[in-house]
Formats: sequence, structure tokens, C-alpha cells
Amino acid sequence: MKPAFQTKVSRRALLRGAVLGAGAIALAACGDDEEPAAPAAIAPASPTDAVATATPQVRGPRWTRLEPQGVRPLARRDHSLIFDSDRGVLYVFGGRAAGTTLGDLWSYDLTTSQWMEIAPSGERPDARFGHNALYDAERRRLVVALGQASSSDFFNDTWAFDPAASTWSRIGEEGSERPAVRYGSAGAGDRSGGRLLISHGFTNQGRFDDTWSLDMAGGAWRRTATSGALPVERCLTRGFWDRAGGRFFMFAGQTDAEPFLGDFWSLDEAAGGWTQLTPAALPSPRNLYGAAFDEAARRWYVVGGATADGPVADVWVYDVAAGAWSQVIGFETKDEPPARRALDLAFGEGTVYLFGGNGADGDLDDLWQLDPGSV
Repeated sequence: MKPAFQTKVSRRALLRGAVLGAGAIALAACGDDEEPAAPAAIAPASPTDAVATATPQVRGPRWTRLEPQGVRPLARRDHSLIFDSDRGVLYVFGGRAAGTTLGDLWSYDLTTSQWMEIAPSGERPDARFGHNALYDAERRRLVVALGQASSSDFFNDTWAFDPAASTWSRIGEEGSERPAVRYGSAGAGDRSGGRLLISHGFTNQGRFDDTWSLDMAGGAWRRTATSGALPVERCLTRGFWDRAGGRFFMFAGQTDAEPFLGDFWSLDEAAGGWTQLTPAALPSPRNLYGAAFDEAARRWYVVGGATADGPVADVWVYDVAAGAWSQVIGFETKDEPPARRALDLAFGEGTVYLFGGNGADGDLDDLWQLDPGSV
């Protein structure tokens, strides 16, 4: 079959199969996988015969709805979904359910296809939404920062959850500097540097255009010095850190004059300057979309969000090496996630996971996996 991307995306390995079972930082919110067919047989080489070559098996993208057994988290929006690469589980933390702000923590085991609510001992973060979250692989813990509890309560605290001990602890308390309280910031993890990066965001006093990084080992925040043009103050946006290029990227969001931004920026941290990127194609202007970064392939996935025409369900990929966006089309399955906003994504083991959000039927509790296919 022909490649399923609207514009060409570079070749990648076949991804793993669907999660077994019958039947989630990344980061901010303001919120039938068949086995590959066997390769064609290769005829024995001979001095006079050319060696036959295997026909590459090209598979299109496909969504699979996971059907967990037993209890599951409340339907919600503006939450975080995080992939634990050490244990092979997804975590869902916080968010909003109708008019209630949530502070619960759930894990989804990809092997048993079951949700489990975690009841940590000791102190824990206040309930919140629109926060930033990531998995700190070096210290094998979940990290949650910033967010909002109500129309007048915002946070600039940072917490770490240790799955082995089932306890939360405060981090990011060292030093005198830290970001102002906010929610809806673009956030990203710098795994090699052991940092959480956040940029922009909102409180009821206004929006921000500053950028910060948290040293997760030492616990100190540092403001990133920048010069030149800045992306307009905004919230309801997301970002990612590209280790290979040493740049932070941010797309779209909302500002005072424009509820649905569509601009795309990168921050060269070493040079201290932002650059607006103008590739040939871009996703439509939006906020409250879901996003997840495949660091190995250097591809950033963007799904859904709120637009001027309402919630959408489209899937886009930004290929950092090529400097190009591609819309993913031609799905091999008819069942796809309905349009939604305030969802979250997580990337793990070659798969994009999606949980929750808010759509035509209200808040959602569905869990999906996207196999991007192979080209």
C-alpha cells in the first residue's frame, strides 16, 4: 500500500503490536494490530542468478481502542498522561471532571489491561488541572509541576511520585527563583539534562512569555535568558525538547486577542533566542490539543484540540530532522477517537497513547493507542 502520510515522512522500523487484553508530561492544558507479514522468501544465490530481495512490508497508521477490565478513572479533561518506561505502565493524574478539580492518581498496566487507583501514603499534591508532568527515568519517578485548582488558585510547586514507595515528595524547593504560579504552560522533559522545561502560561492576572528549567536532581529552577523577538504571551499550548538539536519547540495556544493561535516557534537555548518557523504546512490554529514526542525518531505528534470550528480529531506529525509537518491520513481502521479538546497523549514503545478529553458528549474516559504505521 502507499504511504499513509499526506506528505512524505522518513522510513522507520515496524512498531510493536497492540497491547494484549480484552478490555496518559509533555503536557500542558489551559488541557487489531496485526503481526507484520513474513518477508518474501529469498532464493538461494548462485553465480548466474541475481539474489531475490524481500518486499518491504508497509503498514498504514491505525487507531486501536483499548478496553480495560474493571474499574477505570473518571471521565476527565485537562489531566496528564505519562508513560513509565521502566514499568511499562501509563499514569493519569488530576484534571477536571465536570465542575470538580481532581487530584487522583491512576496507573494502567499495558500487560494486564487494567486500571488501578493508587492511594499514596503521606502528603500529596493538591488537586489541579492544566499542570505539566513527565516521567523522570533517571530517578524512576513521576514529576508534576504548576497547574490550577480553581478560578483564583494557581500553583508553582513541583512534586515527585516514587512508584516503588508509593509516596509523593516536594522537589524544586532549592534556590530563591521559580516561575510565577500558572497553568496551561508548554512543558517538556530534557532527559539527558535531567530537566523539566516550561514556557508561557496563564493566571487570572494575565499570560506569560518567560521560559524556565528545573534541575530535577538539584531541585533549583533557572530562568532562561532570551533576547530578540518572543512568542506572544499565551496559554493552552504545548512544547517539546529536541535533545539532538538543543532546541525547545512550541506550537499554537491562546492569547488575549486570538483564542486560536497557529504559530510555531523554536528556542535555541544556547543562543538564547526564539525563531518563528514557517514550514510549508502547519496544523490549523488551535489550543488544548494533545501532544507527545518520539525522541528516538525526533517526531512530535499532535492530536485534536479546540479550533474556531469546534473540537477536531486530526493527527499531525512534525519531523524535526526534515523540518516539516505531515498530516496522518489513510487509517487502516474505521474506529478512531472522536473529536475532542483538553486531551493528553503519551509516547512509549513506538506507540502514541491517548486518554480522555472533552468532546460532543462531554468529558471522556476512553483510552486509545495509535500505531503510526511504517513508511
